[in-house]
Amino acid sequence: MVLLKEISEGIWGLTIGSNKVSEVVTDHPFRLTMAALEIDDEDRGTVSSGITRVTLKSSTADKGPPTDLILCNLHYPSCLQQPLDIEFYDGQTLTFGAKGPHKIHLTGYVLQPEPQESKEAIFL
Repeated sequence: MVLLKEISEGIWGLTIGSNKVSEVVTDHPFRLTMAALEIDDEDRGTVSSGITRVTLKSSTADKGPPTDLILCNLHYPSCLQQPLDIEFYDGQTLTFGAKGPHKIHLTGYVLQPEPQESKEAIFL
């Protein structure tokens, strides 16, 4: 199951199941800041170790064919989350993927447009 969440305060999030992909077409810019494994406390004793690779395929209409990228490799129990700092803009088609035994959560925030300074303020 793929779940895309956008909260009115500007937080952005995407949950991707194990060995699944999710395609997102951006309608506003956002910054991706974290990738994390979902590990339930109740299941810690039975959780399988192994690497879950977080991938991205990105394309824009005027930039040519899509490019496959590895954003990070997450591993239980040594690397449960990874900070990221990647900006995405309007009109991009993004395909996020999780290849491995664990569900992942991607989080970040919506980029707010910069306020336009009035011409009067420039001449003061």
